[in-house]
Amino acid sequence: MRSHSAFHKRARLAHDGDQQNGSIPGLANLVDQLNLSILANNSSLGLLETLAARLSNVERLLEVSSPSTTPADPRTSTDDAAQDDVCLPVHSSATPSGPLSRRNILSSAFPHAHSFVQSFLCAQPDSRMGKVAQEIRQLHNTLTLMHPPSSNLPSNMSVAEVQQLIPSLRVCQRLTEIYFDNMEHCFRVLHHPTFDAQLTNYFAQPSEGLDFLPQLVGVLSIAAMLAIDQDCIDVGAAGDGRLIRGSVNFIEGYIAGLSYKKRNTIPAFQTRSLLMLLRCMRLDKQSELWEQTGSILRQALIMGMDRDPSERTEPCTPFEAELRRRLWMSVVEMEMMMAILCNMPCLIPDFTCRAPKNLDDVELLSEDLDTLASRPFDEWTDGLCQCFLAKSTQQRLRGCRDLQSSTVLKYDHLLSHTRLLEQVLQNLPLPLRFNNPSDEASKGSARLMARMEVDLTIRRPLMHLYTPFAYANDERDAFSEARAGFLQSCFMVTNYQYLFDPQSSEWHVDRPTGYWDFFLNVYRHEINQSMLGLCLEIKRLANATDVVQVTNRNQTGWRGPSYTKASLMLVVDSILEPMTRRIAHLGSDMKELAYLAIVSASSRLPSPTDAAILDSLDQLGAA
Repeated sequence: MRSHSAFHKRARLAHDGDQQNGSIPGLANLVDQLNLSILANNSSLGLLETLAARLSNVERLLEVSSPSTTPADPRTSTDDAAQDDVCLPVHSSATPSGPLSRRNILSSAFPHAHSFVQSFLCAQPDSRMGKVAQEIRQLHNTLTLMHPPSSNLPSNMSVAEVQQLIPSLRVCQRLTEIYFDNMEHCFRVLHHPTFDAQLTNYFAQPSEGLDFLPQLVGVLSIAAMLAIDQDCIDVGAAGDGRLIRGSVNFIEGYIAGLSYKKRNTIPAFQTRSLLMLLRCMRLDKQSELWEQTGSILRQALIMGMDRDPSERTEPCTPFEAELRRRLWMSVVEMEMMMAILCNMPCLIPDFTCRAPKNLDDVELLSEDLDTLASRPFDEWTDGLCQCFLAKSTQQRLRGCRDLQSSTVLKYDHLLSHTRLLEQVLQNLPLPLRFNNPSDEASKGSARLMARMEVDLTIRRPLMHLYTPFAYANDERDAFSEARAGFLQSCFMVTNYQYLFDPQSSEWHVDRPTGYWDFFLNVYRHEINQSMLGLCLEIKRLANATDVVQVTNRNQTGWRGPSYTKASLMLVVDSILEPMTRRIAHLGSDMKELAYLAIVSASSRLPSPTDAAILDSLDQLGAA
């Protein structure tokens, strides 16, 4: 009954959100709301109108009262009930992406950016502002023609049509290797040896592998979109890109045609989960991905994956038990990720499913799997990333629930979550650290991808918890510690740019821009969140010249980073420049880039001018 009520709540929240008129989300919702896909419900808006909508969203989200000290809630623990707890009223948003109300009020975060966009919209064509606006419009239209939004084929392809698009066995094996090396880290969906065996069998008897074909289509499409070598490019371009364009409809059609009994099998669930990864790679709308995640979670609960396999009344082999644990932990990570990105409640119920064993995929085939012990975390295995993340799953879930479930935020209580998550990041096992000197394999591109994904999977809820502090105007120790922690995460996210930019990295692959595009496209929410956080701190320091250093005044031994306004501006420029340089790449968003350029330029001076922003947009147009 718990699972059914949870999903009724999901549907009700989405519906109620569409009915709201004038509710104001709190500070906890700010950064998450900023990066939602406005085009989902405003596809007819032009570039400048969308910029205005984004700034209106900032206004709406920042219209929150100042933090105040309130009486303790009698239901909280003694520590949380201290009279000097810092509390903040919060109003939650009820839909991941909805129509934005345009309010003619000054933004309390970036007021000059708001007023600039309003002037930009109605600028005279013969003025400098009008000419820049026209240049930006033309650039946006040109880029849209170069890379139209991802679209499905108008109708489902038949099995025969799909089979015609499958490349040779050698190419399939190469793309399979790319998929497992780069994508099966935090989300464990497929079992590598099983997939390899099914691939060989499929080419031996194609007519016998029809249930395997949707998984093959998903793996090939994901690897092709990663585009790190020529085989990926060739597969993605074959038949006018029909494999990728038709992949989602084909897999959805396959799932829809399954019987109830077959739908509740491990292979079918793997196919459904693979579809979610595919849609993330295609940059589908976040509202649609959120619904897809809800469907996967509901199916997992129907199959009893939230209960540990040892509790099942039906017999379960050790191999199947490990697959179920892997899949359940992947579902938990998916749901938590989408709940944060869409600023919705995380609907994972209490569960007893244990973490999977830290083993290589081939070890799951052992006859002694039931008694086989997990490898230590100082050894790299196929399951290391997921198994390490599982150690902090409950802590991350509790933090997200506490942030979403109360109308009054207790800062000391939220800090207890952030400090624990900071400790998790400090205690990464050696194979997941970037300074791991162990062997050449640890320096490969796939291992670097894995480390980045683990870091951001932990950092995403951490930054979510920091957000109320980052956007609160309070200089008390708790606020300073959290704001510095938030900025430290902002620095870390933006520093990944140097890891992936082909001009500064050494990726030993044929096409390193594939990794660059993957990072800037798939993690655009985290990048934009970090950019806005840095810009807000630049604005705070507009009149400051001294280095800011937060000192340690708590029992955790925490110490914040040192920074100046100039160093923050350098970080912002270091991410805007490569984003501008790759503006012609698939997945780039001219609207987002123009928005970030406006906010960045307006945050740098105590009294910003339109001329400074126009200079910034001129540089953007010239690129």
